[in-house]
Amino acid sequence: MRKSCLAIAAILLFCDSASARRIENWDFQQLQQAADAVVVGTTISTEPWPEGLKNGLFAEDLEGRLTSFDVGTVFKGEVSGKHIQVIHYRAKEGRAFANGPLLASFRKTGRRLEIESVDGVKEKAKVLEGTPHYLLFLKKRADGKYEPVSGQIDSALSVRKLSDIDPLLEPPAAAATPPMEVLFSPKGGCTDAILREVKAAKTTVLVQAYWFTSPSIAKALVEAHKRGVKVEVILDRSRTEIENEQADYIVQNDVPTFIDDKHTTAHSKVIIIDGQVVITGSFNFTNQAEEENVENLVIIRDKTIAEKFTGNWKTHVQHSGRYNKH
Repeated sequence: MRKSCLAIAAILLFCDSASARRIENWDFQQLQQAADAVVVGTTISTEPWPEGLKNGLFAEDLEGRLTSFDVGTVFKGEVSGKHIQVIHYRAKEGRAFANGPLLASFRKTGRRLEIESVDGVKEKAKVLEGTPHYLLFLKKRADGKYEPVSGQIDSALSVRKLSDIDPLLEPPAAAATPPMEVLFSPKGGCTDAILREVKAAKTTVLVQAYWFTSPSIAKALVEAHKRGVKVEVILDRSRTEIENEQADYIVQNDVPTFIDDKHTTAHSKVIIIDGQVVITGSFNFTNQAEEENVENLVIIRDKTIAEKFTGNWKTHVQHSGRYNKH
């Protein structure tokens, strides 16, 4: 992504150039290495900067500008907030240069010409309005503002104008979530995967459990319930015959909990999240399953499969009774 964007543009626009004055050539690698921050930004506003050049070449011909940018993608460095201010210079009104500086100027709106074919034969041009995006190579000042890395005189060497509409300016897309994950224990991350999915739940978490003694999973279910997710749990009837601290804990925190006593064993280990994700396998919701046992856990992201598991869950909750803590 970074290399693609940095390689898009090599043309400097909106600058005055010189032919006789010796100018150092800044390539991308040099700009990248010298910069404290490399960002893509769009112009918000520009205003006079009173601290103009005090002496030296062109001191009488230039005026300082302070331009504010809305920052999009950050390729290098850390930028506080979404806005930055850049100090640069432009020619004073009426001044002209024979071997003048390469001055960058920034626009809030721009135009570009696009040629399109009609019926595969004729061509017509149309002018599109857009917001120019600038790739900026910047040095951070002690006052928190920025200036071009190529210096105050030839600021345009630190600027590249990217196309007005460019999909590469969007932040990198998040990696696609796999439709299925398979994990194993002992110590294979099964509990962490369950916690991750439960913490991401937005609407519902439906649980069927045989053994249910994991404090971290119980806590995650309670936290989901407290943030407004509908959480309901079905346990095997053997859980009523022994002291079950975690089952008591979720009941104490008002999570509806049921006992399926219509079968010899309610041996399912299932969590259905938001009607979209199914977590199942041999893995019991216990620390022993995570740390000692040989188990498997499968996470399936498929609405159709989740609907089938949800239908089965509803069948069992209908003949289950409420659990009362010990």
